[in-house]
Amino acid sequence: MVLSEVGSVKNSMTALQRSIGAEVKVEYVLFGNLASASGKLREVKEFSHIGIEVKEDSHGREKTQNMQIPFVGLNAAIRSISSNGKTIYDNRNNVPEDLRMRTLSDSHAVKARSFGAEVAGPAPADAEQTAAKAPGRFSLSRLLRRD
Repeated sequence: MVLSEVGSVKNSMTALQRSIGAEVKVEYVLFGNLASASGKLREVKEFSHIGIEVKEDSHGREKTQNMQIPFVGLNAAIRSISSNGKTIYDNRNNVPEDLRMRTLSDSHAVKARSFGAEVAGPAPADAEQTAAKAPGRFSLSRLLRRD
């Protein structure tokens, strides 16, 4: 499934809405590392995030906690969601296993590829670079960036 096709995006979101209450497995990236969580799907905010009651984490540890995972956010993005062995949402083409989004611009670019420019909205002003260049301003993210 290619999510950037308008029909596929709407179909995926509709299928997720219908799956609220179902047991799901979510595969996502967090700070460039692959992770997963299994549990009951509690909420779907279209193009924003899902809410899940986690029963088991990436390491197989049983725990119960509520968690929100963004479809595409800063440093986190959902790759896929499945239920009963069937894939409900698949964005693996746009969210590789080692994806790292260090800026709002990075996140916006992935969101635009995933859902289209209309959903992504206007590109953010790169305030981070402006702040880093201002005299007397210290930007840790600028120092840690690996360009």
